[in-house]
Amino acid sequence: MTDEFFESATLRIPSDKARHLIQIDPDVIAWFKAQDTEYKTLINTVLRRYIESNGDKH
Repeated sequence: MTDEFFESATLRIPSDKARHLIQIDPDVIAWFKAQDTEYKTLINTVLRRYIESNGDKH
């Protein structure tokens, strides 16, 4: 692929995936990656435990 291709390329994320995108600070993601190779599962577990310990607040 040429440079011209990449200059005009557009990233397209399927809509069912795009609505789940979040921004995580680089230092936070680095910490999770350093803890476990399954860092995405670990992030989900931490968030779930936070929700469970704080109850439904809405």
